[in-house]
Amino acid sequence: MVSKSQTQASRKWEKENPHRTGYAKLRRTAFSFVNPKPGSKAEEHINANHADYVEDLKELQYEISKKLEVAKMNQTVKRLVEKEIDRHITTVYYDGRVEIKKDSVDVKNGRIRFWDLGHVTGWIDLADINCTEEEAKELVKHCITEALFAISDKPVTTDFDVK
Repeated sequence: MVSKSQTQASRKWEKENPHRTGYAKLRRTAFSFVNPKPGSKAEEHINANHADYVEDLKELQYEISKKLEVAKMNQTVKRLVEKEIDRHITTVYYDGRVEIKKDSVDVKNGRIRFWDLGHVTGWIDLADINCTEEEAKELVKHCITEALFAISDKPVTTDFDVK
């Protein structure tokens, strides 16, 4: 049994937090249609509009599968781009020191550009891989950091320069 003061407190909280209230109501509604209780309004609605309900579930299943395919594709594209960036990172060895040149890969004008001897030798359009410039910069930074760690058995050392 819910007391009057608890009901008032709940209503006050709902007024103060409408974004959470809306989310909670939608969540409860969605759950009631996924797993309806016997004799509930959700069950009555499902029984009255069974064909529409089944169509809605099929559409929901289709949308979820599309989103999962896109997520898997994005991971595959990200790995391929990382391999391409890694392939273009320049590592120079001289006088017993190792140097990673950051300027062999950059992100500018909607592209990940690859440089060799001062000339752009290739690029990947960010629109083709569905990526923003900030995400691409983070990806390049991550690949360069991985290259730095790969050349040393000690992750923190003073034996290499980053230019």
